[in-house]
Amino acid sequence: MEWQVGKNNLNISNVLWSSRGSGIRIKNINYTPTLVAMTTIIPIYGKESRYLTPREYARLQSFPEEYIIHNNDNIAYCQFGNAVNVKMIERCADFLINNKPLFINN
Repeated sequence: MEWQVGKNNLNISNVLWSSRGSGIRIKNINYTPTLVAMTTIIPIYGKESRYLTPREYARLQSFPEEYIIHNNDNIAYCQFGNAVNVKMIERCADFLINNKPLFINN
């Protein structure tokens, strides 16, 4: 088990967890595990004890709200697990082409 939420957070209902080939990975709810194209490794939101939805996957990958998601959830999970974050690609292109900063400090 990879407990990546610190020593003071010992409540499983306040974390995001996902099964991995190497075991279970636990993260704070303000982070997300890597999205992968395997429907057996869908992260679970502990507070509500439910899987993340395909729409939440789309949001994590910066897809617009109007993006039409495949009606088969297994296919949708695979699509977003294989996707690359849209906003990160835009920033990388701006960095490489227009010499803009890659990371913005807020």
